[in-house]
Amino acid sequence: MITVYEQRGIEKGIKQGIEQGIEQGIEQGIEQGIEQGILRGKKDSLLRQLRAKFGDLPEQTLKHIENTADSNELDLLTDQVLVAKTLEEMGFSAN
Repeated sequence: MITVYEQRGIEKGIKQGIEQGIEQGIEQGIEQGIEQGILRGKKDSLLRQLRAKFGDLPEQTLKHIENTADSNELDLLTDQVLVAKTLEEMGFSAN
C-alpha cells in the first residue's frame, strides 16, 4: 500500500515527465520548421536564378528541385548556376 505522500510524489513525477515531453516535442517541432523553412528558401532562390538565366524550366527540372531534401545539393546547384551555360551542364535535361 502506498501512502498519500508517495502518491503525491508519483503524480508529481508523472506531471514533470509529461511537461518535459511536451517541451521536447515543441523544441523538435521548431527545429524541423526552421530546417524546412531554410530548405524552402534555398529551393525558391535556386528556381528564381534558374528562371532568370534559362527562362521557363522543364517539368522534370522543377520536380527534381522540389523533391530534393538535401540542403548541400541545393547549395551546389545554386553555385553551378553561376558558371553553367545550359541546363544540361547542370545535370538537367532540356525537355
